[in-house]
Amino acid sequence: MSVNIGKSSPASQAAANATGQSPSGRKSESKHVSSRNSSKDDKSGEATPKSSHRERHLTPKQEKKEREKSKEREMNENLHRENMRKGLREVFKLRIKDWSEEDIMNLALSPEEAAERIEEELYKCYHGANTPKCKTKYRSIFFNIK
Repeated sequence: MSVNIGKSSPASQAAANATGQSPSGRKSESKHVSSRNSSKDDKSGEATPKSSHRERHLTPKQEKKEREKSKEREMNENLHRENMRKGLREVFKLRIKDWSEEDIMNLALSPEEAAERIEEELYKCYHGANTPKCKTKYRSIFFNIK
């Protein structure tokens, strides 16, 4: 009689799975959601697993720090957006500097309005003005106008 220590045959694996044992002879643990980790769904009455992450509790000092960081991020974002508008305004003004007065009067938007609209669309499309994709697109537009 030979003993197969390394691998088990597919037949023995199927038999072990049917009896709840692993090929090594040990009982395998069943993977199910226990009742204490589930809650009743009000609408369907079915048990659904609770979220595995815990709510984050901060001390007052940590909350203050988080608020300060948030304000700083917002200030940086607004500063970056204003710099984008300023750059676009200047490049538009340089571009139309040599135009005749009549051509300037026929513009649909002033350089300020055009710069603001472009910046707003970039902000919407790229979910923020400080993202790498937004910065790349801004540079592309800036140098194409220039």
